Amino acid sequence: MKLEKLAFEIIKDLNKQFPKYNAKKISDFNKVVKYFKSKMPKVSNVKLGQVALDYNDYREGDMGVKIPTIRKMAKTLKKIGMKESVKEATNSLPRVTLNRLNSDLNIASGLIMTITDKYKKQGDIDELVKIWMRGLHLRLKKSGIKIESINEDWSKGLERYKVTLENGKEIDVKVKNGEGLEGVGKLLDKEGLKYEKVIKKASRPTLTNEAKFTKQQIDIMRKAYGTLSNIDPNKPTYKKFIKFLDKLPKDQLRQLDKANIKWVSTLAANRLRRIHGEQ
Repeated sequence: MKLEKLAFEIIKDLNKQFPKYNAKKISDFNKVVKYFKSKMPKVSNVKLGQVALDYNDYREGDMGVKIPTIRKMAKTLKKIGMKESVKEATNSLPRVTLNRLNSDLNIASGLIMTITDKYKKQGDIDELVKIWMRGLHLRLKKSGIKIESINEDWSKGLERYKVTLENGKEIDVKVKNGEGLEGVGKLLDKEGLKYEKVIKKASRPTLTNEAKFTKQQIDIMRKAYGTLSNIDPNKPTYKKFIKFLDKLPKDQLRQLDKANIKWVSTLAANRLRRIHGEQ
């Protein structure tokens, strides 16, 4: 949908919602901003206010002349990058319908939890539930409801680890990018779980080969760390370097392991064992 058509739909919707709008009353202007916010909660008030201001100018002038206002609002939408959010607003269901839908979905979720709680006492049902969830996703997709697949791309901004607990059970753990093993450890400690092994799972699929350190980069690290007599784990620079190592792919860790760099090669070898399961 073109921006001008979106602008037209917004004006049409606002005219319907606020037939007695008074451009001279700040309270009416605020009502429009509040209405936008109910439709687009993730958009900042500043951006919503710019669109609301275009509508205010329209109501203050000749309401019979829509074309200049539509073009002006379309430029504002492009400027603040609200294309998708506005589309969501113009196609949104009435609040009453959304509340009913939310209530019905919550009831369905509660029923599913009751069923799974009943059967998980009898054994491991994880795989069967995952298969059922994939089937539900496919059915929703066929009906035209687009949701992120639980079987496709992993959540953006997250790292995944496979953790083997002391009892032998394996679980998946997600932490924010950059938190690495330290983040996994904190999360497990918080849950009171003790583990034996942590293996980093592959990130998003890629068609390109993993990059490798150049000879110059290896020489710089060898020179920089070769002069250090000790390393303080409490220093921010050390913690930053550890996070850097935790994010490296296997090929680069193998490079550092074989490069015979003081401190660095030992740390890289440690991550190959702990994160990637190499002996």
